[in-house]
Amino acid sequence: FPVTIAYPNPATSYSIVEGPEEQKDPIRLQLMDVNAKLIAEYTMETRQLQIDFENTLVPGTYFLNFYTNEGQFIQQNKLIKQ
Repeated sequence: FPVTIAYPNPATSYSIVEGPEEQKDPIRLQLMDVNAKLIAEYTMETRQLQIDFENTLVPGTYFLNFYTNEGQFIQQNKLIKQ
């Protein structure tokens, strides 16, 4: 499955998640903290999704888990919030 990236990383107020050019189906995202606690869920309908977290996330390390619409795990990206 094609790789998805998130930038800027480290981030301060937002991150842009970018999927592969050949992405056709929605991708589900879960934002988790280091203790595997679910912070937020998103659905990426297009190739790009902006996640704003300036006032919602304390600085630290987080993980973005990517899934197909059917729930199959695709990949995990580490995200640093400054």
